[in-house]
Amino acid sequence: MSRRESLQKAHRELAARDKRRMVAVAATAGLALLLFVTLEFTNKKPAPAEVQDAINDHQSLALATVNHELLAGVRDATLSEQVELEADASAHLAANARTLLPSILQRLGEPAFPFTELATRTNELRGELFRMRGTVIEAGLRTRGVGAAPEYWTVLRSDGGHEAVHVSVIEPSRRYQPGDWVLADGYYLKRHSLPVGAERRTLPLFFGCTIQASVPRAEPAQSPDLGLLSSVVDPPMGVESSPDMDATWHLSNVAMTLREDPEALDAAFADTPWLSPELLAKFNETPEAYRGAAVRVGGSVFHGSRRVTAENPVRTPFLSEGWLRNSNYGEYPILVRTPGRFDWEKVLSAWEFRGWFQQMWAYEDSELNEKGQGNWRRVPLIVFADARPIRAEAPPFAGQIVWVVFGMLVLLGAVLFTMVMRDRARARQAEEQLLNRRQKRRQV
Repeated sequence: MSRRESLQKAHRELAARDKRRMVAVAATAGLALLLFVTLEFTNKKPAPAEVQDAINDHQSLALATVNHELLAGVRDATLSEQVELEADASAHLAANARTLLPSILQRLGEPAFPFTELATRTNELRGELFRMRGTVIEAGLRTRGVGAAPEYWTVLRSDGGHEAVHVSVIEPSRRYQPGDWVLADGYYLKRHSLPVGAERRTLPLFFGCTIQASVPRAEPAQSPDLGLLSSVVDPPMGVESSPDMDATWHLSNVAMTLREDPEALDAAFADTPWLSPELLAKFNETPEAYRGAAVRVGGSVFHGSRRVTAENPVRTPFLSEGWLRNSNYGEYPILVRTPGRFDWEKVLSAWEFRGWFQQMWAYEDSELNEKGQGNWRRVPLIVFADARPIRAEAPPFAGQIVWVVFGMLVLLGAVLFTMVMRDRARARQAEEQLLNRRQKRRQV
């Protein structure tokens, strides 16, 4: 083999070795990156599941068509225009209002009327749907014109302190008195001037199907009111009754208030114990002594549901309810509730629920015993504020081991990279020396 062939062979071997080392460097860097990403992911605290207080769904609803061209002729800029009610536009919205069901406004997300923007947006808002809750100022039958059928007109003051007029095209089943709380859904028509008591006022006018009874809005609360919860009764086995809804709404109020402030929510459950078999036994023996106690519950959901609620003080249209299973509790299922629409489909494994103990509830299940009767059970009811997946706890030294391995991989990659750079430098130096020798020979 000639000297040239020997040099070419040496270059090929050096290139092959260089390539193998670069592949090793790339593989080591990739493994180190994967380990780092995995470590960062496992260190992240699981995010709580989102709970929707309302939904907004405009598709496929049975809504009557609004003739916006007709409403474009409505005027309310001057007092004379505000006194007048355009007959065709009023009749059109009154006809649409007859088809307006309460569930439609729920599916629309309970849109609130922008009272503070009324002066600049009155034309834009005509024919739009809104929901209001408030107290009655005055109510009674009125007519819109000569020969027209009487309608039930309600002047009300909303939760936010704004006044409005609601026309019920179907007379409600009861007569409302000043101070009564009502729910009013309707189409906005215009700013209308009308006599209220001994004076004339200009107020936004709505046409709806009929007003319904409502309840006062609860003031936000950041902790359970033990005085309010003291009236809760825990039915014994064999006595069938519904859970106390006043207590549920109160604890739901606390849950919704704390959801708006994640730091306050975490502080409220900073030192909260897990629901252990021992604590569960105490709940069952003397539930009144633990009413409103903060607790963390772990388990997997074997049944979850969401239902539309009646009028309630926290103004949520939905209540979510789930049944948890945990082998630590034996045959005890755990009943959990929360205001809003909770996505039970996400709870596929063990989850943590942070909430408050409301009461022990007795019920008869659907499994028949030897006597052909259902089995009575008594389970704890927890109203929870949030829920998140339970992450498996690693040993205390596991994180240190992972970081050591990560450091070793980084060091190995650095060594391999240094060796590759050194070999390349030596190869360049050898080539330069070879070229210098050749040039000297030619000069000689």
